[in-house]
Amino acid sequence: MADILRLSGIVVAEDRLHLDLLVPEQYARTFFKNVAENRKISVLCASVFSYEAYQVKGIYLGFRPSTPEEAEYQKNYFYGFSRSMLDIGVKSGLFFADYYQEPSLAIRMKSEEVYDQTPKVGTGNKIS
Repeated sequence: MADILRLSGIVVAEDRLHLDLLVPEQYARTFFKNVAENRKISVLCASVFSYEAYQVKGIYLGFRPSTPEEAEYQKNYFYGFSRSMLDIGVKSGLFFADYYQEPSLAIRMKSEEVYDQTPKVGTGNKIS
């Protein structure tokens, strides 16, 4: 069953194969039920400013509580995103700052394939 999580950050490991997907714990409940049946997961990363987007497909490896540093990273991400929305005229921009919730988890995945999802000719092509 498909499960959509709105992440609050992604940390790419030095090996560039492993990613930690940061998500508020309260939003991940159905994810764990679904991943118990199918360990294949994917994540879509997109810029609201340039529309550049990539889909990473891979395997769920496990999870752990987010570190204090990761919690601060998530807070800063939402504050920055919220400010950016205000800068481009979205009046409810600070709404995004309210999305951050604690505690949060770091869901570890191993990347197996990356696809270009940027709207243009060639969208959907595998790039690694």
